[in-house]
Formats: sequence, C-alpha cells, structure tokens
Amino acid sequence: MTFLKEEKEVKNVDEIIHFEPLTYKNGSVSQNMAAIWKIVIIAASGGAVRQLLIKAQERGMTNGDYAFFNIYLVSYKYYGENTWYMDDEYDDLARVAYERPQSRASSDGTVQHGQVFTTVATYKGIVVAVKHINTDKIDLSRSLLLELKHMRDLHHSNITSFVGACVDTPNICILMEYCSKGSLQDILQNDAIKLDWVFRSSLVQDIVSGLQYIHGSIVRCHGRLKSSNCVVDSRFVLKLTDFGLEKFRKEEVEAEKTHACYRKMLWCSPEILRQNDSQKGSQKGDVYSFGIILQEIVLRTEPFENPESDQTLTPQEIIAKVTKCEEPVFRPQIPDGACPAEIYTLMQRCWSELPEDRPDVPALKHTMSKINNSILVGNVRALTLMVETIGDAYMVVSGLPIPNGKQHACQIARMSLALLKSVSDFRIRHKPDEQIKLRVGVHTGSCVAGVVGLKMPRYCLFGDTVNTASRMESNGA
Repeated sequence: MTFLKEEKEVKNVDEIIHFEPLTYKNGSVSQNMAAIWKIVIIAASGGAVRQLLIKAQERGMTNGDYAFFNIYLVSYKYYGENTWYMDDEYDDLARVAYERPQSRASSDGTVQHGQVFTTVATYKGIVVAVKHINTDKIDLSRSLLLELKHMRDLHHSNITSFVGACVDTPNICILMEYCSKGSLQDILQNDAIKLDWVFRSSLVQDIVSGLQYIHGSIVRCHGRLKSSNCVVDSRFVLKLTDFGLEKFRKEEVEAEKTHACYRKMLWCSPEILRQNDSQKGSQKGDVYSFGIILQEIVLRTEPFENPESDQTLTPQEIIAKVTKCEEPVFRPQIPDGACPAEIYTLMQRCWSELPEDRPDVPALKHTMSKINNSILVGNVRALTLMVETIGDAYMVVSGLPIPNGKQHACQIARMSLALLKSVSDFRIRHKPDEQIKLRVGVHTGSCVAGVVGLKMPRYCLFGDTVNTASRMESNGA
C-alpha cells in the first residue's frame, strides 16, 4: 500500500512514488496477499495528482493491477478538483492515465474493474462522498438552515442520503452517502462488466424511480443529472446524487469554460444552455438529461459519441451545435438495432427540442414498466434452467417456469455429469496440487419457483422436492 501526500511542488515524482510492504501489527502479510492488494492512496492537489498518474501510466500501473483512491481529509484543507486536462503536450497521456479501467477494491473485500477516482472522507466512522463547493464563505441564514433540514428529510432507495455539510473555510463541502460500486459512468466504461438488457433496464428503472421521488419532493428537480451523478451501491442499486441545496450552492464561483466544464454541460437541455446558466435546472431539463444517459447505456459510449463514425467533436463544439436552432436538431446518433425499438422511441421523445413535447416522469415510469415487462418475458422464454445460490451450493431446476415435458430429468443429469467432468480438469492457480470436489444431489417432483425481495431480488425454489435434493447432496443419500 502506498501513500502519496501533498507536496508544495512536485519536482521529482520518482521520489514520491515508492512502495512498502503491506504490514499489520502482528507482522508482514504473505507475498501472495501483497501481490493481490495493490492500492495507491493519494492526498494531493489536482496538479500533483495529474503528475503522479502520468508517471503511474508510464510505469504500467494503470493496466488493472492497482486501485487509485484520492482521499480528502475533512480536518485538512481541500486540495482541489482533479482533471487530466491542462491544455499542454501531456493531455493525451494524462487522459489515458485518468480514464483507463483500473482495479477497484471495495469495502466488501471484492475486487472489480472500473475507474477508481473519488473524493471520500470518514465521518462518525462511516465513509462518505465529498462534494467541494468552490466559494469563500457560507452565510447560515434561516432559509439555508431550512434547506439543509429538507435535505435531511429526504429518504428513498434510489437517492443518496444527505449526511451533512461543512461550512468552515476553506473546507466548504457537502457530504453524501458513499456508494462503493462507483458511478454509472464507471460501469458503462468498464468492458469487464457484462450488461444484458435486463440489467440495463433495471438501472434505467432505478433512475426513473429516483427522479420521480425528487420531482415530487420539495427539491422539485435534480438539475445536475448525468451518468457520473448516478452511483451504484454494493447491492447494485442505482441512486441519484448531487441534487438540491440550491441556496447552499448559489455562492459558488463558476469555473472557467475549460474542456472539463464544457463536458459537464453535455447533459444540459438546449433551453438551459441558451440561458447561459447550466446550474439552473427544471423537470423537463431532467428528462432531457435522462435521454442522454439512455444513449450512454445503449451504446456504452460518451454522450454524443457514435461508434460507427470517425468524426469526433469536442464538448465545446457539441454544446454549440445543441444550442443552435438547427434543422434537424443535433442529437446523438444511434445505430440501427443497437437497442429495442421502444427504448429508441423513448430517447427521441426525451430529446425533443420543445420542453412541452418531452414526457414527464410518471409517463417515463409507465413506459419503462412496459419495456421491462417485454424484456423480462423475452428472457424467460429463452430459459431452460434456473439457478438459486445458497452459500456454496447451487440449486438448479429444469422445467420451470416453462414446462419441458419429460426433458427435465435428462437435462439435470446431463448438467451434473458435465459439471463433474469439468471440475476434474480444473486447476486452482494458487493451489495447483489440490483438486476441487463437487457433490451433486438429484431429485424429481413438484416444486415452486419465484423471485423474492425488492431491494435485492433473488430467485428461490421451494418444496419437499428441493429439500430432498439438498439432503441427498449433503448426506449422499
């Protein structure tokens, strides 16, 4: 584990990047463990972070072996936003260093792949996400205190909880619930994560549910909806974040129109862009932003990026074309067959030039429910075997939910023999001399299958047939 701390001026990056054995109080861990957990923790200014990541890219550290975390300690000063863009000759290298998929070590002990660069802090023993507010002071007026109370009162499974705020200069920031799986943008850009349409539609449904709650609350609209503000928790529940607190943010100094600033505006609706105030939101503006996120989910690309086109526009050029009243209007291009026709039609409605032509969120929810049902039905028809996991055991059923006559016993037997044959040839990488052992219990009869749970749904099997098969696997009889 490596700690990179703030320096007034980074003169020699090689002297800062160094590695020490990962140790505990009871001694050093094994070499195997040290090889698995390669974590770089950084607490530095944006410019220093950029230099460090460029050096890490040159050393091949961004190929997935290391997880990079930028830690913001509330008791110290805030070190500024991190961006690869500096308008110099190192921009191309820095962009790769920032955006290349890297390993993520999450709090539950698992390792995934994705972009790992977030500002976090510890508050009362829990990890929280930190959003810095670029202002010199905050006046705690009665209306501002009331706004903070309203934020504390908001609770929904598809929005992040408001933890609190720091109003002490120069640490003015907002603390929100931290979600360990990162943002939707991270997931979409990570090719190692396979997303079928059932998974994608579930993520979309979560966005719509979160929007519906926000639009019906005192906050009224999100105003900053984009894929990086859709975060995913350890149960793969998507939650909307970075909404509300308009009075708290109104003193924030607007950033200069840099590449990063224009990129943040890619989700803004045309009417808001023409007002030259990307911080001002509306419910119909949220619907437009939702349409841009749909394009990201469908193509797994950046906003307005067409994988079948060689033409590349800068964010500033895209914003200029969206702002103009061109005919036809400038919108993302979706290749034929990239998504179900219902999704494509919904995107087009959300992109409508006139706000009144866009659907409201209740209409979005109704449409997505119909789309989800059609997707689920299509997937159920394709299933022959369903699996339930219980600890280290897999319960498999054939003939449910679609009956297959007298084929169920044959399918289960063939699957069991195939698994036994497969494990006999399987070798454990770190224990090559040990053999995986597999026990199979088979039974036939009536049983019941169903999906149980709302927050974390799971497929379950019930009945005496299931219990008998489980006892046969456990006891061999």
